[in-house]
Amino acid sequence: ASSSADRAAAARAAVAPEGGRQKRTLPVLDVGTAVRARWLASKPKTARRNLMGANRWYMGVVRAYHDADGTYSIDYDDGASEEGVAPQHVQVLEEEADDEDDVAAGAK
Repeated sequence: ASSSADRAAAARAAVAPEGGRQKRTLPVLDVGTAVRARWLASKPKTARRNLMGANRWYMGVVRAYHDADGTYSIDYDDGASEEGVAPQHVQVLEEEADDEDDVAAGAK
């Protein structure tokens, strides 16, 4: 049986494709995960050149993961959405403190 530490290490392990450079394998994020994503960063430079806000980080949630190409669909907090976001353009947001931690600190 493998531990969660073993699985996490395996997810971070470098994989060498045939005759190529090493590629880092990122863990797949769950649908509903709060993230920051770079809007239009996965699109060609010509497609985002004149679009205001392109390539900037915005808050959102993962709507779907696509096994076929390893990309995400992101629903941004401002109502925009995007398909085909590469994993290197998606960052998990830090989770908020648990309610128990708030109570221990004297918060209500």
